[in-house]
Amino acid sequence: MALKKIDKTSAVPLYLQVAEGIRELIDSKEFKQGEPIPPENELMEIFGVSRNTVRQAISRLISMGYLYIEKGKGTFVSKVIFNHPSDRLLGFSEEMKSSGFDPVSKILHIGVENATREVAEELLIKAGDSVYRLKRIRFSNGLPVSIEEAFIKYENFKGLLDNFDERSSLYATFVEKFGVQPFYAEETVEASLVKSDEISLLGIKEGAPVFRIRRRTFDRSGEILEFVRSVYRGDIYRINLHLRRIV
Repeated sequence: MALKKIDKTSAVPLYLQVAEGIRELIDSKEFKQGEPIPPENELMEIFGVSRNTVRQAISRLISMGYLYIEKGKGTFVSKVIFNHPSDRLLGFSEEMKSSGFDPVSKILHIGVENATREVAEELLIKAGDSVYRLKRIRFSNGLPVSIEEAFIKYENFKGLLDNFDERSSLYATFVEKFGVQPFYAEETVEASLVKSDEISLLGIKEGAPVFRIRRRTFDRSGEILEFVRSVYRGDIYRINLHLRRIV
């Protein structure tokens, strides 16, 4: 077992060093997904620290989504955690590939239809105007991560989804077919519970937590490229925020 060395003379708090050591053991699969981590006494011996330090480290890793507690059973390693960046614009395929995962989709619906009032308001068009609707389950390494439903103005991008398949990237298709690069996006995230029609698609249980994400993506000129509604599994998906204090 390769262990991260704990430096008791470092300015970095011991519990953070222990948390990083445990995280590295998870990443290296020494501590496997779905299995319990060693008891506190053993972790104290492994890292040469106090019980309180071990507890602080475990608490931090639980808050970060790496560990979870089952009452009466112990502390377990969570399933794969996918990170959603907040400091750069990436499509799902780009996001997963950048983390070393293999993205693929199952297309539930692809076609042209009339825009509802909600979709029209988001795309700044008239209700009833033609839009592409692309609804997919997004998988990473074979695991269902999200349900994504994208709406695109048909008149602006005729032919965009011709020959679009389950390995295709929508952002890459914008570039390849129209020379348009997604440049920035507006996004809102809401904590929610899974709906009945989403349970089997995402492979989760009734009452499971999910993130509901709404995004409008724009090109460099400010033209709206897409409006997307997504549902992400709350048990394996984490949103990272990068904050800076302004004084």
